[in-house]
Amino acid sequence: MDSFATFLLTETLSAPAPWKWTSKLLDDDWCQAKFTMGDATYEVEFTEDYPGAEMWTLAFSLVTQKIHPSLRVAYPVWRSGITKTGHAFTVFATILAIMKDFVSARHPKEIQFTADEPSRQKLYSRLGRMARSLDPAYSYDSSGEPSRFRVYRTGSAYRSRWEY
Repeated sequence: MDSFATFLLTETLSAPAPWKWTSKLLDDDWCQAKFTMGDATYEVEFTEDYPGAEMWTLAFSLVTQKIHPSLRVAYPVWRSGITKTGHAFTVFATILAIMKDFVSARHPKEIQFTADEPSRQKLYSRLGRMARSLDPAYSYDSSGEPSRFRVYRTGSAYRSRWEY
């Protein structure tokens, strides 16, 4: 990637939307943050594989509401990905800011995430490569499948879940 494209991506991803943790950050094996852009609400979740493992899965979704046709009440609908929302870079900048805060507070051994949409794999790969901005002790890997990514603490004496 040329230097202008790198500059543009870095500047774009450095402007996150306001967000907040909606769960306890330090006490749980599940953490959630939320942010809103226009009428869209996004949830970012970190789920620990098992208590004490410090290996987490990152998932995020767009939450919309639908009206039940017969009950006429609103209920939430979660949708993975951010395709066609018009805010992809701001959403990714916000997810990166949330990841940075999570890494700073929890110091996980590994965070894994996947790209369900082939069009997102390149952007997710860039997001993963920006792991050094989270903390210099972290690195990035996309070994195996092109849709699976992980950010991991370098020098950790453990086997990745990908190696089992």
